[in-house]
Amino acid sequence: MKLTEFGQRLETIQKQKYISDRDLSRKLGIAQPNINQIKYYTARPRLQTIKKYAKALGVDFAELDTANDPMVAGHVKIWMTVEVGSTSRKIRVL
Repeated sequence: MKLTEFGQRLETIQKQKYISDRDLSRKLGIAQPNINQIKYYTARPRLQTIKKYAKALGVDFAELDTANDPMVAGHVKIWMTVEVGSTSRKIRVL
């Protein structure tokens, strides 16, 4: 079976950080087989799921979110930086 785009990113970060599926499942509070299901599942994971995985891996949400790519599933994603006071934030415009 082929990894999904999210699954590939997840796998890469896990290898870089030496985090096994077992360790990740403990951090997420889910069964270990569910890790493989998310890696090989064909649908794009929900935003909430991506946030949970990013937090468990100790990475920024943007590293896992496939919407950071200019083209995903034929849809154009436009990103812009918004500055409010002394902070700036990158947001996606649909």
